[in-house]
Amino acid sequence: MNKYVCIIVVLGLCFSCSDGFAAKKKYKKVPGGLGSLMEISKSQKEMESILAKETKIYKKVKRAFDSNLIKVGDSRVQLSGKFGEPVVKLRDEIKNTEKWIYKPGNMDYFSGNQIRMVFDHNGELVSIGYLPESHSDEKPYNANE
Repeated sequence: MNKYVCIIVVLGLCFSCSDGFAAKKKYKKVPGGLGSLMEISKSQKEMESILAKETKIYKKVKRAFDSNLIKVGDSRVQLSGKFGEPVVKLRDEIKNTEKWIYKPGNMDYFSGNQIRMVFDHNGELVSIGYLPESHSDEKPYNANE
């Protein structure tokens, strides 16, 4: 009888251990594990790189703006070649214009420092303005006024 009890106990332990191992294997395959965390980390680094690039381009445009190197009449092609693409491009079909917005990577789209350029239907700059962070409730400065 003791032999049978020992065999039953041993078999019970084997089954419980195998269930434990199976559960561990299932856990490793569940989405959201280490692989997912590594992907999130990679995505975070890519986002930081994009934001750093936005800030670098913004600073270059801001220096040119402050030095009056950007002039009304400059072409869209010329400015994108010189500074790179803006963060935002907005097309106004009614006025047949396009607005470009350059901003630092750490600023949102509704407040903070921004350089805004407006191009006519020929792709020529008709207006450029600067919206400083500390005066976000004021109208943007327009160099053409």
